[in-house]
Amino acid sequence: MLKKQLLSIFETLLYIMLTYWLIDAFFAFNKYDWMLDSGGNICSIPSVSGEDRILQAMIAAFFLLTPLIILILRKLFMREMFEFWVYVFSLGICLVCGWWLFWGRFIFCY
Repeated sequence: MLKKQLLSIFETLLYIMLTYWLIDAFFAFNKYDWMLDSGGNICSIPSVSGEDRILQAMIAAFFLLTPLIILILRKLFMREMFEFWVYVFSLGICLVCGWWLFWGRFIFCY
């Protein structure tokens, strides 16, 4: 039983890391990191408008969080409550990571 729970936690951590990397590498089109000077900050480079970021975030959420939501519903239906709560927690972490990548980095620029 403990081995199964540890495996579920490990799988969830891998999913969170994969999701963060995919959002950062493929879905965050508002990145202009190549324009940063050494010692510069993120506020000195152009950023995409809020409407475009919302569209990008919704596309990323659809493709990356849909499998997690399906897993959550399956675990709830099968009454596997430990894994259900692990996946709900990972969904929250993925949402916070997505918020950070699309809006949080720019919070102190305005």
